[in-house]
Amino acid sequence: MKRNLTAIIATLSLSAILLAGCNQAASQPPSSSPVNTQVTPSSVPPSPLPTVENPGTPSAVLQSPLPSKTVAPTAPAVPALFQSLYNDLQGYVSNEDKKISAGWDGSGYAVNYATELLTADGNAGPGILQASTQQVMIEELDGERLMGVKAITVQIGFPVFDPNFYMFTEETAAQAQQSVQTWLDYYQSVAQAIKSRGLKMIVESNPMLALYISSNATFNPGGYYKTLDFNTYQERRSEHNIIIARDIKPDYLLLQTEPQTDAVNDYRTELTNATRDTAMIRKFVTDLESAGIPGLHTTMQLGSGAGAWQADWQAYFSGLVAIPGLDKIDTHIYNIMPDVNKIGEVAVAMQVADMAHAAGKGVSMSEFWLHKSTALVGFAEGADSLVDIRARDMFSFWAPLDEQFLQMIAKLANYKHFDYISGFGFFYWFALTDYNTLKTPPVYPPANSTQNEAIDSQITIMQNQLAKQALAKPQLSSTGNAYKAVIMSVPAR
Repeated sequence: MKRNLTAIIATLSLSAILLAGCNQAASQPPSSSPVNTQVTPSSVPPSPLPTVENPGTPSAVLQSPLPSKTVAPTAPAVPALFQSLYNDLQGYVSNEDKKISAGWDGSGYAVNYATELLTADGNAGPGILQASTQQVMIEELDGERLMGVKAITVQIGFPVFDPNFYMFTEETAAQAQQSVQTWLDYYQSVAQAIKSRGLKMIVESNPMLALYISSNATFNPGGYYKTLDFNTYQERRSEHNIIIARDIKPDYLLLQTEPQTDAVNDYRTELTNATRDTAMIRKFVTDLESAGIPGLHTTMQLGSGAGAWQADWQAYFSGLVAIPGLDKIDTHIYNIMPDVNKIGEVAVAMQVADMAHAAGKGVSMSEFWLHKSTALVGFAEGADSLVDIRARDMFSFWAPLDEQFLQMIAKLANYKHFDYISGFGFFYWFALTDYNTLKTPPVYPPANSTQNEAIDSQITIMQNQLAKQALAKPQLSSTGNAYKAVIMSVPAR
């Protein structure tokens, strides 16, 4: 059960609905008038969230959010359809919590709690460059700031800064350079928006997804990846990293976070070999150090890692901790079953933290969430569909379980001294869907990955409307407030 390519497809398919007007605008030239990303006085009345009918005013002044409103009604009863799954997941979370508490002395650590800025993820395509969609990004950013997060994670995927990619799509050399500059201007404005709000910026410099067709199909990098031999692939990814470090200047730059995802997504079997993969990361670090980037290893720290489900994880992490120029070792958690990698993802994460600290490095978790599934997810035959899981995640009856999971993850972060952890999500921070309002319930477990497509779409549309209403107020859901609670205080042991 992986948070891999398929997971991102599902997430971006859902968030694309919230990015009202993004798909329609994607084929148009990006607006030349950037949205004001600065924090302005809270006395300015809130702007409406853009929709297809009301794309918003690009020049509108963006205000700081008002104090968050708590929406914490009693969670509805768990439907009979999901009671067994709920019980299983609750038991797994409880068991992991007990293991952490048994070793932790209850002392706190200065964890930078974070979340993902999904509306700035380049996998959604050129539509995110539009002024109206940038307005939605600011709404999301301000909504996430309500939770008290200290950092924001942004995916800036290779090859958005590679002119060769745009020439592969039949742009001229001059057009390709302009495309690179447009994306660079955009991400510099995202960085400014994040930092002007007093937040740190975490960048995942992972490759874009080949198997997700964005709002502009010509933006799919799959064909381009196939033209690259491994040496060229490494060189161009390295150049991408240098541009991010030099021109965007994040606080944390992650050079890779899921080798398994990259291997499948980029058609790179070389990355399934831990020795070759970690040699590539060593090259990236060396190239960055040779580029003379100001603040490298001080105000800008380098990291790399793998998901806690990564096969042969010991070999990958052993190779990474041996790289002198890596400041942080990163991992992801999505699956709570105890049999993942034989010991469970939480146990893997704890061992990764120990390996990092023993090598004098920090440790981070740039993505985490609790998948509502106990089946292996991904490309395996009979796997639980991640489209289903993402829609399933939105039901309000999961809120108590998500709160329990968030407390467990926070304990883990304090116990093992994670420098930052970043929740991967968007919708459920602001609104949750009442399962009892569905006209037709989903089938669980589904017979195949497409059986629930229609109901998943309905759930997403409903959740989109709820999230838009919540962001306009602004307002956090009970899950958003649960994350806020663990951020504000060290969890009880």
